[in-house]
Amino acid sequence: MQALLLLIGFGGGALVCWLILNKRNSRSLLRMQGSQEAISKLASQLDARNSELRQKVQNESQLNSELSQLQSRLENVTDEQALLNNQVSELEGILAGISQERSQVNSLIADLQFQLENAQQAESQLAEVAEIQSQLEAEDRERSQLNAQILEMQAELETVDAERSQFHDLLSEFDSQLETVNQSRLQIQYQLSETELKFDRSIQDRKELQSQLSALQAQLESTQPQIVNSQLHQPQAELLELEKQLEAANSDKMQLNSQLSELQSQSETVDREREELQSDLETANTERSQLYTQLSQLQTQIETANQNQNQLQSQTSELEQQLESAYQTRSQLESQLSQLQTQIETAHQNQTQLQSQVSELEQQLESAGQARSQLESVLSTQQSELQNQIETANQNQTQLQSQISDLENQLESGIQTRSQLESGLETANEERSHLYAQLSEIQCQIETTNQNQTQLQSQVSELENQLETVYEERSQLTSQLVEMGNSESPKEASSSETAVLKNQEFVVSQQGQGDYTTISEAVRNAVPGTRIYVSPGLYQETVIIDKFVEIIGNTEGESVTIESTDSNCILMQADNALVRGLRMNATGKYYAVDIRKGELIVEDSDITSADYSVVGVCGPDADSVLRRCQIHDGVWNGIFISDNGRATVEDCNIYDNGSLGIGVGLGGKLIARRCRISGNQGEAIAVYRDSIATVDDCDLTGNAGGAWRIADNGYVRGKGNQE
Repeated sequence: MQALLLLIGFGGGALVCWLILNKRNSRSLLRMQGSQEAISKLASQLDARNSELRQKVQNESQLNSELSQLQSRLENVTDEQALLNNQVSELEGILAGISQERSQVNSLIADLQFQLENAQQAESQLAEVAEIQSQLEAEDRERSQLNAQILEMQAELETVDAERSQFHDLLSEFDSQLETVNQSRLQIQYQLSETELKFDRSIQDRKELQSQLSALQAQLESTQPQIVNSQLHQPQAELLELEKQLEAANSDKMQLNSQLSELQSQSETVDREREELQSDLETANTERSQLYTQLSQLQTQIETANQNQNQLQSQTSELEQQLESAYQTRSQLESQLSQLQTQIETAHQNQTQLQSQVSELEQQLESAGQARSQLESVLSTQQSELQNQIETANQNQTQLQSQISDLENQLESGIQTRSQLESGLETANEERSHLYAQLSEIQCQIETTNQNQTQLQSQVSELENQLETVYEERSQLTSQLVEMGNSESPKEASSSETAVLKNQEFVVSQQGQGDYTTISEAVRNAVPGTRIYVSPGLYQETVIIDKFVEIIGNTEGESVTIESTDSNCILMQADNALVRGLRMNATGKYYAVDIRKGELIVEDSDITSADYSVVGVCGPDADSVLRRCQIHDGVWNGIFISDNGRATVEDCNIYDNGSLGIGVGLGGKLIARRCRISGNQGEAIAVYRDSIATVDDCDLTGNAGGAWRIADNGYVRGKGNQE
């Protein structure tokens, strides 16, 4: 409104000026030439100002680019960036408007007179707009009143509907009560009819009994006393029965009378209730008719209200269209006002130069000067606001710069910490290299120990060979002693010699072609150092090795199979033993080969367990060597080493087991060389709980869980493995 008043005042002053200028046009032609020159000077000054503004815009664009760079650096400070972006966008919009307005100044100076005419027309239109606004306000009030009335009517209709539903419920209840009353009345009538029939029957029976009594009395009077005395007992009994029947009939009659009285009282109460219900129905019907009339009146009122509402909506749509046109005119006027404000600014800038040339117009433009002063105050406030915004932007920029400096300091500190960490990593790498050197030395020591162990094993084999040669020499010496002995006992010497030979080698055959038919029997009867040859066949037994023996399968034809269902195939309990060329299958929940004590060497054998792990090496005294064996199809692990047990596995194929290929735990130790471990459902080798594994030149591919699982201080060293 203040802007409109300013516009009206400025338009009136401009109109007065224009009239005075038209009257004095003839006098001021020469002066207008000077004013045109001044206007040209002003245009040149405006061009200079425009160039300055362009430079400012370029500077601001540079600032914006710097701000964008700062935004790219400071992604974490999103909130402050958003505020700065909003402020910068506002400044850009203001500067763009200023540049557009300054570009339009030259064209607007020539159109001032045309705009003044439009301002006069706008004054008349403003009065019309004010009248339209007052009419719209009045119509809005009427519309609000009608809406309130409609809401009240709707509330009344809702209450009426609720009362109507309640009346309907009551009517339904009355109807159900009437039906029950009618049914009870019919039942009572039926009972009354039945009681009347019973009463009539009882009366007839009574009459018949009275007639019979009278006939009996007449007979009694006519008959003789003798006959009466003889027949007296029979009629007395009949009389007693008849009296009892009469008493029962009288009691039934009394009950029926009481029931009749009760039924009559009930019928009276039912008639009263019926009359009351009929009166209630009549009142309900009257109220229902009244409600229907009220509903019809309300429906007519609603229809009229709807019609009025439609009329009001049409009127409001027309008024809205008028308002839109008025808003459009208002926007046009506001644009004209903005243009006039820009013109006033330019006129105020040119006022100092035009005072010397247009001294006569100063008195005529006093009112315009007041309007200009007001506009200047508005512009000064806007300029101060712009300056404040620019200062805040500069402050934000300084804050951002300080934040950037802080971030740079943080980066420097991070770089310093990084250098410290790198130095720590270098020291850690040096320590790691030292540890690796120590590990390599330990591995070399282990390899030397392994070499020493192989040498010791070779020495042990040589000693065994020497023992065999000693045993052979001993046999030769015994034979020589037998030959040099007395000639009296040749048979005893021959028998002792055969016994010694049989203690050296046994043959086991199921067909009875050897010394024994079972391996267990041969082991029980063997002496330490006996070699047992087993012929092909299926041996369903458990072999307990409790002495140093060698069990060798003859695999030239069929295989030699040991199968056990309720225990292990082989249970090791001796210090040393050797098994070669056997097929072992445990079908129960047992290891096929269970080594709890001593060193068992298993070579060239096929071992499986249907419901447990295949080979178990458990205990600090347990040691095993497996060479060129097939270990497969175990439900759990192929080989399980635990409780400080030791095992050496060489050139073996371990595959298709339900869990691990080889599991080493609880301080167990494993040495594996040139083995293929594949097709297992878990890892190829798992080392855990302070266990150690040395694995060289093995193929550990093709397992579901991967090559390794190392946990709980497990340690693995190896080389040349495929993983």
